[in-house]
Amino acid sequence: MRLRNITGSREMIGESRFVIHDPKNRKNRWRELFGNSHPLQIEIGMGKGRFIMELARSHPEINYVGIEKYSSVLVRGIQKMEAEQEPLPNLYFIRMDAEEITEVFGQAEVDKIYLNFSDPWPKDRHAKRRLPSREFLNRYREILCEKGTLEFKTDNQALFTFALEELKPACWHLDQVTYDLHHDKIMMKDNVKTEYEERFSSMGNPIYKYIISMERRTKMEYTFTAENFEKEVLSSEIPVFVDFYADWCGPCKMMAPVVEKLAEKYEGKVKVGKCNIDNENAIAAQYGVMSIPTMSVFVNGKTQETIVGAVPGEQLEEMIEKFL
Repeated sequence: MRLRNITGSREMIGESRFVIHDPKNRKNRWRELFGNSHPLQIEIGMGKGRFIMELARSHPEINYVGIEKYSSVLVRGIQKMEAEQEPLPNLYFIRMDAEEITEVFGQAEVDKIYLNFSDPWPKDRHAKRRLPSREFLNRYREILCEKGTLEFKTDNQALFTFALEELKPACWHLDQVTYDLHHDKIMMKDNVKTEYEERFSSMGNPIYKYIISMERRTKMEYTFTAENFEKEVLSSEIPVFVDFYADWCGPCKMMAPVVEKLAEKYEGKVKVGKCNIDNENAIAAQYGVMSIPTMSVFVNGKTQETIVGAVPGEQLEEMIEKFL
């Protein structure tokens, strides 16, 4: 759908008190902005703001941030806020691309994420741009708190099928799902309609929705340090998988749930563990770790094979299987 440009929209956004103009400076400090410790929920792709404004109006005990990429759309939300008899103190807007989400919100800073009628990007080569893709799910994992959830609604069946298929490789748990929201009494409870939802449902289109959460596993990885590297890695009687990482490394965070899954799968067959290169720089230097994440398999005290960078879990499994 072609967006109609609204003259002066960027200027209006730049002058609005409802828009956060320095969102990256708010990272890990959003509750300071609201002046309370209430839960923080965000909508990515808020459109004209009907959905998130209704939430904010109904739940003053929750803080909300609406994110929209397009100025000509966001300005409609600003106009709606200005038309309120009383401003909503628990809602702010941001104009930004969703790809920057981890630069704006800190680790575990967000309690819930909403995706409503996102752009389907129908061409296969654009799959990574879809907001429910595994690439974006990995970004959401960084900012969502441990018990946080993500809700996704769409009328696009192909996009919904794609979104469901992305959950397993991204290590997310499907909590609830419906293929006809407006005829599902349980999931329709407290449902707030968006502008698109109102339009599509009036045309007879079914609305698809899921609620997901991050998979949680018992931590089974080893932590390798200078004190135990000789015993646990070099003298191990079984193969050892070492994930060289750092806390500040985005790709490392993306791989964390994948490594957890490997630890679960190969428990008793392979030692799967992590080595923080900032804390163990001597070990990293000894084994030539120049980029992270670097993932190596050790057998009989020697490095047998190494993969550098964020890769699918299947590729790591193939590497491990060679030495079983």
